[in-house]
Amino acid sequence: MKISEIFKTRKTRLPAMGLIVAVFVIPAAALITTAFCNNRWCQIFPWQNKTISGFEECVSLGYPVAESQPRRCLTPQGSFVENLEQPTGGIAESFYSEEIAVDTPLINALVTSPLEIKGKARGSWFFEASFPVSIVDANNNILGQWYAEALEDWMTTEFVPFKAELSFSASETKMGFLILSKDNPSGLPENDAEIKIPVLFTE
Repeated sequence: MKISEIFKTRKTRLPAMGLIVAVFVIPAAALITTAFCNNRWCQIFPWQNKTISGFEECVSLGYPVAESQPRRCLTPQGSFVENLEQPTGGIAESFYSEEIAVDTPLINALVTSPLEIKGKARGSWFFEASFPVSIVDANNNILGQWYAEALEDWMTTEFVPFKAELSFSASETKMGFLILSKDNPSGLPENDAEIKIPVLFTE
């Protein structure tokens, strides 16, 4: 075979090889990469949208975290709040964080309606001198909702004492949660915050 014919054959093969790479190899590599991707930078297809179970998994997938109290992991589908429930081993004790402290009821306390709630929270938790409180059963059914009222001037960054009296309906489960939510008139998810205090119900 002449040298000119060899070069001619190679020239015809090169475009064909490039076409094979473009049509088969590159898409296959992209599919494998995205199929086993565990980080949000390569989650570009709708079928990759995994169901996130909570704050820790959200963080592990690389989503941004708002440094609120408690912290919130932000996704296009919604946000996940860091769990600040304090381990107690069944012993009743008061709840405390850098943003809010609850003196009554204690963690794992036996509660009845109406429930008296006392504590202190940073002024940023209030809006118009109040913030929402609610109580739910173990299945997250709302049993009662109301507002905690500031007992002093709330226009401050310091702790402000609050008080609430929350009436609630009977629970079908033995345990539930008292939820104190930061009032957020802006509606922005990064400004949301809440704490959940485990409580016990009378039978």
